[in-house]
Amino acid sequence: GKVKKPVKPVIVDKGPCKENILKGNDVDLFQFPAPHWQKLDGG
Repeated sequence: GKVKKPVKPVIVDKGPCKENILKGNDVDLFQFPAPHWQKLDGG
């Protein structure tokens, strides 16, 4: 839905969102846990 006052994005060089960056052959989708919010999440 629409938001009355959307929050503008903040671009950062460092931070928790940039701690786990994998590229190329280092990418392994099974390395990080998948969140389970509902009973049927995660297959």
